[in-house]
Amino acid sequence: KGSQDIFFVYSLQPFQVMSLDRKSCKARLLNPEGLRVPDFSQFRSGTRYVHGFDVEEGSLYWSLAHTPPPEYEPALVAVLVRDGRPANFELVGISCSFQVPGLLGEGELF
Repeated sequence: KGSQDIFFVYSLQPFQVMSLDRKSCKARLLNPEGLRVPDFSQFRSGTRYVHGFDVEEGSLYWSLAHTPPPEYEPALVAVLVRDGRPANFELVGISCSFQVPGLLGEGELF
């Protein structure tokens, strides 16, 4: 919110966030440990997060994730972006997956 920087969630488990350098068009991990192998066995996240509201510690953002194929059941993800520089991100939580009436079923996909 209010930043010229572009950040995206690379993985939820383990939680990894990258920043994009607009000039070089290169992404870099924000965690100093380096890239860790993502575990997509439970949830896969979108990279687009929407500002929800501000809290004392910073700002909460949310996005939709989904379970792996073939179910593709949605879940909500909340991330806290702590105030300050450099940006500091914390995974607040992932809801359980839920059903959305009218979505395509496993037999109707592809």
